[in-house]
Amino acid sequence: MAKIWILDDEPNIGLSLRLILEREGHTIRVFPSIGDLRAGLFQDSPDLFLLDVRLPDGSGIEMLKQLGGKPAVMISGHGTIADAVEAIHAGAFDFLEKPLSRDRVLVAIKNALEAYRLKAENKELRQRLVAEVPRMIGGSSAWKQVVDQATLAVLSRIRDHPEVHTIFVSANATVKVLQKGAGSQFVARRNGFTRAWKLLPRTVKRIIVLRDVQSRALSTLDCIEGAMAKKRPPGTSCAVRRTSALRPDSQASAARSFKRARVADLSAFSCSRRLCMPVVGGALVNKDQTHMTTTFAKTLGPYLLRQVATFGPFPGERAPSAMDPTGSTGATGTARAEGPA
Repeated sequence: MAKIWILDDEPNIGLSLRLILEREGHTIRVFPSIGDLRAGLFQDSPDLFLLDVRLPDGSGIEMLKQLGGKPAVMISGHGTIADAVEAIHAGAFDFLEKPLSRDRVLVAIKNALEAYRLKAENKELRQRLVAEVPRMIGGSSAWKQVVDQATLAVLSRIRDHPEVHTIFVSANATVKVLQKGAGSQFVARRNGFTRAWKLLPRTVKRIIVLRDVQSRALSTLDCIEGAMAKKRPPGTSCAVRRTSALRPDSQASAARSFKRARVADLSAFSCSRRLCMPVVGGALVNKDQTHMTTTFAKTLGPYLLRQVATFGPFPGERAPSAMDPTGSTGATGTARAEGPA
């Protein structure tokens, strides 16, 4: 539970808040003036402040500005819209009007503590990434810098959206996510993916790895254009042997030993037992020559969701995930990340 300090000059308000919050397991101190609060800060610091706006010896909003970004919720019996706007701009998480509702206070405190916990974890994550990414990624220093920035951007975005519990990840065949000293390139890439996924926040409960469609040879587009110019079906004309098209997938290998991950194998969508049809930009050529998104929605989209529905429970879940056509898991958010994160 949290350590919460209350700044309010009304004894009844301070006592009521103390009783409510102590029943929830929090440790509470009440200060009747800004001077008393400042004296207390010389000795200790709380996890959260509840600050009244108007006090005998000054403004609670001005006090908020001096707290250096520490989590705070403002309370006021005579506050105006201007006060609320100023308080939020100064860093307050919420602005509550008196008379205070018990449920409203508890929800505001819970949300504020969670938001600042995530903010602190995000800061820690960035610090870890600075140390981890150079060891995780191989190649030139310029390449490391590019992937470092991309990884930070992806992880920071996921960290900023704790409502996202499910992510889909895929990797291009040329992405370099290497861990030095791991032996073969396949093993190095597999270990690199595992290390990257460990950096994901705890709010991400499900990692669905797409065993992507086959690698596209450089000549695929030329073959398709040539077949269409000759009015031949490009899907069958440019198909290649399955053994040549499907290469060992280090990301899928990593997912099979990572507790939060599952593999959705898309290769069966585009390959028969013998041949693989050409795929460009995620669209199966023999079904979508003009790359229409409606064709994708009617073909690969439902195919993927049917696979996900068969995964069963992830760690910490009691029942299998049931996904709707929008890509969400009930009330759960989803995101797709390209590359190492």
